[in-house]
Amino acid sequence: MNAVYLIDKSPLIALVLCAAFFVVEALRCNLEIADTILRFFGYLVSGAVVGLLVAVLVVMGLTAYYNSAQGPLALFDFGPLGVAAGEILGAIAWRLRVLKSNQSPQPTQ
Repeated sequence: MNAVYLIDKSPLIALVLCAAFFVVEALRCNLEIADTILRFFGYLVSGAVVGLLVAVLVVMGLTAYYNSAQGPLALFDFGPLGVAAGEILGAIAWRLRVLKSNQSPQPTQ
């Protein structure tokens, strides 16, 4: 396995890790998995789209700055990384949203 293979497969690896994170957090917070799974995947998809858009904007900006004709080819490397980073940030955003909505009172001593 080389680095290019891992970069190309990074969205799938991130998806598996985020799904495991979802199951662990849903069980830990006593959430109904069936009720929250669509919201979770909505956060993942929106995060992936934002990550891809950021990668496209960065590659296009650098291509224009360096006046490189082959600059857009960098999307083959930075596109999957942007999607993977977006998925991870989407999972974190979902967790922060669940944490805010499920504030349980602290046990008294």
